[in-house]
Amino acid sequence: MNPFTQVLGAWHDGLQALKQSVRAANRHRLYKRRMKKGVDYASWIASNDTPTEQDRASWATWLRSSAKVPTVSLILHMDTQGNLDALERSIASVRQQACPHWQLLLTVPRHAQGTMVPRLSLLGKDEPRIKVITASQDEATPAQRAQDALLQASGDWVGQLQVGDQWREHSLLRLLQAAQAHPDAKIIYPDEDRIDAQGRRSTHHFKPDWNLDFLLSANYIGHACLISREHLIAAGGYRHQEGSAYTFEALLRCVEGLQPQQIVHVTEVLWHQPASGPRPLDETAVQALQPHLDRTAPGSQARPLANSGTRGLLQVRYPVPNPAPLVSIVICTRNQYTLLHTCIESITRRTHYPHYDIIVVDNGSDEARTLAYLERLPRQDPRVRVIRDDSPFNYAALNNMAVAHAQGDLVALLNNDIEVIDGDWLTEMVGHALRPDVGCVGAKLLYPDETVQHAGVLVGAGHDAPGAIAAHYLRGIPREAPGYANRAIVTHQLTAVTAACLVIRKATFLQVGGLDSQHLAVTYNDVDFCLRVGELGLRHVWTPHALLYHHESVSRGRDASSKNVARFLPELAYMQERWAVQLQHDPQYNVNLSHEKPDFLLSSAPRLSGK
Repeated sequence: MNPFTQVLGAWHDGLQALKQSVRAANRHRLYKRRMKKGVDYASWIASNDTPTEQDRASWATWLRSSAKVPTVSLILHMDTQGNLDALERSIASVRQQACPHWQLLLTVPRHAQGTMVPRLSLLGKDEPRIKVITASQDEATPAQRAQDALLQASGDWVGQLQVGDQWREHSLLRLLQAAQAHPDAKIIYPDEDRIDAQGRRSTHHFKPDWNLDFLLSANYIGHACLISREHLIAAGGYRHQEGSAYTFEALLRCVEGLQPQQIVHVTEVLWHQPASGPRPLDETAVQALQPHLDRTAPGSQARPLANSGTRGLLQVRYPVPNPAPLVSIVICTRNQYTLLHTCIESITRRTHYPHYDIIVVDNGSDEARTLAYLERLPRQDPRVRVIRDDSPFNYAALNNMAVAHAQGDLVALLNNDIEVIDGDWLTEMVGHALRPDVGCVGAKLLYPDETVQHAGVLVGAGHDAPGAIAAHYLRGIPREAPGYANRAIVTHQLTAVTAACLVIRKATFLQVGGLDSQHLAVTYNDVDFCLRVGELGLRHVWTPHALLYHHESVSRGRDASSKNVARFLPELAYMQERWAVQLQHDPQYNVNLSHEKPDFLLSSAPRLSGK
């Protein structure tokens, strides 16, 4: 390489570094501004989540007009260490329900029946729907006490309360309305928050719709749900298990074999837990999860999430067969020697996965050092193949062409500005991609300044962001930050992931016709691709346990810039027309959260499902 080329290359690299530093500074500034713009929860409650007399009138009308309203049996454990004031608040919240179709079963340890039963009887005085159940065995575990109560329950649905939990006056009514609207439902769960002794609410958790991977890694539903009594008994009820994870273990058995539509999410805060703090799963969580995996995904292993700083979070490692299937890694590039060199060297030096090849698609490079590097790459490493394509830049077409040449059972689409951090990235992604019900697998991508660039893609427009197509979740938060409800550090299902780092079975890629090169040459082709793969009935998984750097797409530029807008606007219009229905609601987000920037801030104009 001659001195002039070296100087020119150094100048180019310096310019790119400057661009990145400027963008990083702007990103931090905008992120802080977004956080300050969030709607205060107390204000949101006052304007959007406080029942009116009109609401109460509509509840009464529904109760009068409903021919047969299901009933709910609630199980509440009490022991000698319990907080009596918190217990009274829990019982009072049940007694004040607008819907009268409930039964409350208070369980007491056998050794405490002499002291506790009279006190609990006073709390349930003149209320035949409250029943005190003494444990059938000495030293009975909470699971055994719950099973005793289940066998005496008369309701169509069963729920578990913990001391300090409180229900809204309309909680039971809204949950039973959901049950009637979804006659095939077996599990119903609402959103939740925290409440203190003075009734002040905080720490909202607006949940996604049914999300198996989120359940397995963070038990996002928790005990705040109702389960069909008949279904729970058929699944084995509450089984003997030490620790606090017995409800998790029972929930896992109950979700097995269900269709997504049988697990119903009510997008309203109907369950308050004590403000004293969350009740995380203890060390028995792994013992609860592993049998579920043995039944549903043999060879998978559950383990506590390391270094999370939060108890009860889990990681599931899915097996990769031996010999491992070939993965063809596709990288499209034009010039950008430094980015490409960093990308490929990080793959070949750090990746632990034993069986992969690399297809580099050179889209008209003309820089001397890039051409020299591409020429020597196949000689240095036989796993690398370079394909030249000088046609006008069409990201979708270039990737489709490369996948057609790929020999792997799986393909990994990678931007040329990706850099591997964790050597297990590909093993982690392949384990998920080989699951028969999974389509695309996405990774956690960081900016060079150790903030999050990609933690999944929100699809669609909310009431506060009309016309939006897609946006990255939690963009700009620190690398180790847990994010909203730990969603930046645990595996979960998403509607879409970025093609900057995406793994999928080659057969699935071909089945849907690859990326749309006709309508979406550059922008949104990965979102469109994920939506089309989703139409096959497959779900997409994002894992933070595949960790890579993404150097900001410096080679492509901004889609809405003046030089790109002529190409960008037709692609935007196509997405709005093609996916008009899907863009109305992303089931992995929540209608009460802002779509303007998916930082899980409250929406200023939420659309509740009804009161």
